[in-house]
Amino acid sequence: MIECRRYTGSKLKQEAVGGFAYRIRDLGADGGIMVSPLGLQRGAKLIAEKEGITEIRLAPDSTRTAFVLQFGGSAVIGAPAAQTVVEVSCTATAEVVPQADI
Repeated sequence: MIECRRYTGSKLKQEAVGGFAYRIRDLGADGGIMVSPLGLQRGAKLIAEKEGITEIRLAPDSTRTAFVLQFGGSAVIGAPAAQTVVEVSCTATAEVVPQADI
């Protein structure tokens, strides 16, 4: 799971990371990545370490390329070391349904 929080006033608190850790367990995910511009407070870092959550710090004005460059060197969760990494492209379509039809 990946959770992004663009809080620019303070580092993420342990309550935010603890809630994320609970959602990871609730959904049965193998781990999580928390992205924020200021990082985590000390208590939040302890929870992240214990629960297998990787911290990614990213400036609020960064680009998609900056995210890929920073994230790419930081973590791959749930992938064995010998696994081959390939680039995958996905597309999706959506249908707009008028509210009267719902």
